[in-house]
Amino acid sequence: MSSEALRLAGELHSHVHGRTEWRVQDPVSKAYCISFDRASSLNPERDAREWLSSHVSNHPNSPKAKYEVAQVHCFTELEESALKAIVILSTQAASIASLESERDQLRAELERLREFFDADMAVAKIYDEVSPGLTSPKGAEWSDRIEAAIARRCAAVIAIEAAKEAK
Repeated sequence: MSSEALRLAGELHSHVHGRTEWRVQDPVSKAYCISFDRASSLNPERDAREWLSSHVSNHPNSPKAKYEVAQVHCFTELEESALKAIVILSTQAASIASLESERDQLRAELERLREFFDADMAVAKIYDEVSPGLTSPKGAEWSDRIEAAIARRCAAVIAIEAAKEAK
């Protein structure tokens, strides 16, 4: 599941290229008044510089007279949406991978618990089979010893499992 999300993010990323344009822009705020790119011009940098030069010579007191020509790499709205989707997919893929890892750990723990309870049930079954023969006066003493041994075994197994969890 997480690999599918990463594959899709990679596929989206391969379609996002953006474009380079030359802008006549404010040097501080980066707000621009006109831009040129290769789709509309053979030499966008030259065209931007010519536009600014012409504007400054025709309007020397214009606020745009202090603008500069800058090369900017930009994306269409669709590409920007794709970039946002890539971030979301990548984040979700990491979350999915984490949940899959946790699921695998819980499955392993469940299997250990099943083994523990299967062993415990086997001891209880043996005890049930043996206990009817231990009802004689001597048998009661043996019965108490068996119950104590089972209790010690269960306590030891629980302690071992608790120590494993603590690691």
